Order: sequence, then C-alpha cells, then structure tokens
Amino acid sequence: MTPFVSCPVDIFRAQVSPTAYKVFLVLKSFDNKEHKIFPSKKTLAEKCGLGLTSIYNAIKQLVRAGLVTVVSRFDHNGRQTSNFYEITAPTSEQSVRFAIDIDVLKQSLSSVELKVYSCLSRHADENGQCYPSRKQIAKECHLSVTTVYRTIHQLKQKGLLRIDGQTRPNGGTRQNLYTLLSVSEQGQETSVITKNSMSDLRQRAERAKKTVADIMKKFPMLYSPDVTQRE
Repeated sequence: MTPFVSCPVDIFRAQVSPTAYKVFLVLKSFDNKEHKIFPSKKTLAEKCGLGLTSIYNAIKQLVRAGLVTVVSRFDHNGRQTSNFYEITAPTSEQSVRFAIDIDVLKQSLSSVELKVYSCLSRHADENGQCYPSRKQIAKECHLSVTTVYRTIHQLKQKGLLRIDGQTRPNGGTRQNLYTLLSVSEQGQETSVITKNSMSDLRQRAERAKKTVADIMKKFPMLYSPDVTQRE
C-alpha cells in the first residue's frame, strides 16, 4: 500500500510561499500521533533540497500563519538542544483533508511544482482525476495563471500527471482532465496517451468525413465525373 501524507485543506487558505508549503509537507511526513516532530534544520534542508536560510525563513512563515509551533528543548544541564515542531493546523478526523503520495516528496520537484501537484491532489477523486481550471489553481496556490500553465506541463514531463483534452457535445472545448500518476505509474503514461490519441484521431476523421459529405450534398457539381475528367 502506498504511504500518504495527510494534509489539511486549510493549508491552501494560508498565504505562505511555495517554499514554506514544501517545508510544511516534509514536516508533516515526520508527524506522529502526538504531532511532535524532531528533524534538525539540516535534515529538513536535505529533504527539501533547500538551503538552511530558506528553511529558517519558511519555518517563520509557517509559525506566523499558525500552521506550526516551534518548541525549544533543553538537556538535563539546561543547555538548549534541537527544537521540536508541533503541527497546529487541524489534525482531527473531522477536519477536511487530502492525501499526497509520500514518494512524490522524494522526487526532484520544485516548490511551485509540489504546490500545484498538491492542489490537484486536493481536487482529485478516488481515481486521481480532476478538472479545475488553471485560473482556479492559480488562485488557490497564489500563483499567476502563466506559472500554473508552465508548471502543469513540467509535471507532465516528469511523469506525474496526464493531461487529456475534453470536448463538449457541440464540439467546443472543456477544461482539461488531469490524472495524477503515482511514482510507481511513471512510464505508463505513453501507452495511455497513445490510446487516447488514436481515439481522438478517429473522432477527427469521422468529423472530416461528415464535413465532406455535407459539402458534396450542397455542391454536387464540384464532385461530378465530368468535372473530374475535364480537370
């Protein structure tokens, strides 16, 4: 069974940077029943792929946002040792939460990529599928629409996301359907895309045949044998 990090939806209401969000997720991956977390800043920096200064600033953001509490620890001689962190965001069973594949945290994702992936995880159904607009994702992640567009395609290139175009019954376009792929599913995207692409090609061919048939009915002289022979 794939392990997951359980994350409160409230994290998207807190206006923290993507870097602070990434640190929060990594802290959450160390969480226990008492919600007391002991990794050093050096360990957090290694897990997040960030510098110590970035970790320090991210924790300050999380504290100001009320998501994390920093508690000082001291040894029996009164000397300060490493801090421990308490997750102060909602953790009860009643709180609204979403799950993120813990293996995703081990991927070389930027802070922005991780936040957009998490936003899609928040909206995904039991099949890992969702179709929020780029504008909605941008609003929830506090990013520009351009950044969201670029990031979505970066996630696709890294094999964590499949993007399928959707059409309306009248032939118009709808918002893309996103399917989250677990790390174990990386590499399976090609066969799925090929299947969808073939289906799309067949639909286009049928529409083209119908268009030609309509034109032939409307302008039969263009397709008469005499015209063809004269040409």
